[in-house]
Parts: sequence; C-alpha cells; structure tokens
Amino acid sequence: MTKKSIILVLLSCLSLGLHAQEFNFGIRAGLNYSRFVGPTLDVEGADERFAFSNGFHFGITWDYNFTEIIALKTELLYIQKGTEYIYNGDSYYKIEVPGMDDKLVEFGQAEMTLDISNAYLSFPLMLSSKVGKKWEVFGGVYGNILLQPTGRGIYKFTSNDRPQEILFDQSLDFNYRSDQAGEGRTVR
Repeated sequence: MTKKSIILVLLSCLSLGLHAQEFNFGIRAGLNYSRFVGPTLDVEGADERFAFSNGFHFGITWDYNFTEIIALKTELLYIQKGTEYIYNGDSYYKIEVPGMDDKLVEFGQAEMTLDISNAYLSFPLMLSSKVGKKWEVFGGVYGNILLQPTGRGIYKFTSNDRPQEILFDQSLDFNYRSDQAGEGRTVR
C-alpha cells in the first residue's frame, strides 16, 4: 500500500467520523407469510389452490439522515417467499410395465401437497419521512436476485378401476434451477 492510499483511507475514516450521527446501521430479521396467486389447472370437480406458507428474512440495513425528518434507507436482505400448492381430484399416471414398449395409463384420484420456496437476495432503496414521533412513511425501488427455487411434497395416487392393486405415495423433491423438464424415471 502506498503512502497516498494510506492517507486517502485515513481521510475517508476521518470524514465518516465527523458525520457519524447522519448514518445508522442495523440488523433486520423476522418471519413472513406469503402465497402465490395465479391460474390453476381448472379441473372440473377438483380442489386445487394455493395456500399461505411461512418463510423468514434477515439482513443488514443502512440509513443516511439528510435531516431529522428525511432519510435515505437501503438494505441487503435474504428473503424466503413461497406457497403451498394443494391438489385433490382426478388424475392419471403412466405406469411402466416390464416387457411392454408402451406405458400403461391408469386413471384415478390424486392428492398432492407441494411446498414451494423461493429464496431471494433483495436490494431495496427507499426515501423515508417521519410523521410525528411514531410513524414513518417510505417508498422507493428494489431489485431481487432469485437464488434457489425449490419444491418438496408428496403425491398420493389411487386407481379408479383397481384401488387395491394400484395405489402409492411418491415423495416430490424439485430444484427448479437445475432439474431438467420432462418425465420422471424409475429408480431401481
């Protein structure tokens, strides 16, 4: 490190020290509840919906006070949002039969619950104004980076024609960033 670099760092620290009352740093953490809203398969007679799911958020906050009333706020947050997808109704399942080239399609009833979770890195930037001693109004912009979208749940299937022979529970474990789209495969 050169002498000029050391002097610049010391001057920067000194100027920050002179205006330290204008800066505030903090930590934010908490729980949140979220639910996705959107179209479903619209299968007649089926119960299909998105339900609330819980998540959490944590991160660091930074404020710069222009005056006692107006401040610029920014945060770096890890946020987990999601939903629970629920389906109960008519369905079908393709069954691989040894010795047959084609797959057997079996119609029946399905029950599926899938907990979908999306993890984000969020960067909000807000301008805030204090209203009285207890209230604060703020607004601004933010950007998110989707880190890890996953889904975990269970799928239960019972055949309409042979309910005693064809029934099973299947665990679901999806990584939407890395899994390839397509049919599942039998693991033997």
